[in-house]
Amino acid sequence: MDGFQVVPKKAGKMKGSGLVITGLVFGFFQALLTIPRGGGYAYLVLVGGLLGGIGMIIVGFKNGFSNKTKKGAMIGAVIFFVALALASYQVILFNGLVDDMEKLDQNSQNINSDNWKEKKSAMVDDMNGILDILVQGVILLAASTGLLAVGGTIHILLSDHKKKRLMFIPIVLFTIAMVAVPMLTITGVSSMRDALDDMEAAESQRDVEKVADDVNAIEPMDMLRGSQVGGAINLVNLILVMVLFKKLKPLPEFSGEGSFAAPLGYPQMNPYSQMGQNPLMDSNAQMNPTPQYNTPLQPAPQQYYCEYCGQPLQYIAQYQRNYCQNCQQFR
Repeated sequence: MDGFQVVPKKAGKMKGSGLVITGLVFGFFQALLTIPRGGGYAYLVLVGGLLGGIGMIIVGFKNGFSNKTKKGAMIGAVIFFVALALASYQVILFNGLVDDMEKLDQNSQNINSDNWKEKKSAMVDDMNGILDILVQGVILLAASTGLLAVGGTIHILLSDHKKKRLMFIPIVLFTIAMVAVPMLTITGVSSMRDALDDMEAAESQRDVEKVADDVNAIEPMDMLRGSQVGGAINLVNLILVMVLFKKLKPLPEFSGEGSFAAPLGYPQMNPYSQMGQNPLMDSNAQMNPTPQYNTPLQPAPQQYYCEYCGQPLQYIAQYQRNYCQNCQQFR
């Protein structure tokens, strides 16, 4: 059993990453459609949140990452599912908005000198309700789309990756969107609110009709400017997260898995064939993840290089394993 050294498995594609990237792509198209249209149903976020959440669960449990990275992946999965829940509620709200618009059309018809007061009050109530739903729907659309970007960052933020601070950028952009979208949307509907106040104060049918003309003259896209800005911010954010998600891959922990290669002069054999013991573990002592060197570092009998950082590995004779000084992990 003496003389065996661990050769780690090659770093391949991160399991679950395809589902996460696909979920982010759905969010990308949701944000892209929001810019010209200024809103709409969050159907694409529904798909993106589901796929991203499942993908993050796979990322956490199928790649041998550290416990901190696994915890971050689970938090990321929860964030994806929260985005899915918010998008579902947004879709329900907007379905109700269609019904309210139809009700408003009915109340705005056949106004005459006998019923104008009742019609006026009903129209004001209907319009205020529609504006409330519009504001909520715009904010929910921006929040759910932005959360897709945030969901793809947490596992790296909680890992030991050297460039993990880059993942604070998507969170900052999401925060900016969550401040800008409500402010711009509330400001955009303020002119409509003012017109409704004038209609409530109208004292004749002629005044009501005049205010109605003023309401019709309001540009609808002015009320959706905040949604367009939120879509643009989320679009940039999702592109950034997709790029960083592919580049910043947390390092897996050593788990005893991998291929075993005997140094020169040793016969090839199965290191687990005798007594079912792991040759890397002493039966009377536990392995310390940070090696305490009782013997000086020696070059490996056959030079190996770290699969993750490319630096030469040092052979630790005491543990009969290769160690990367740069990553500070056994390889």
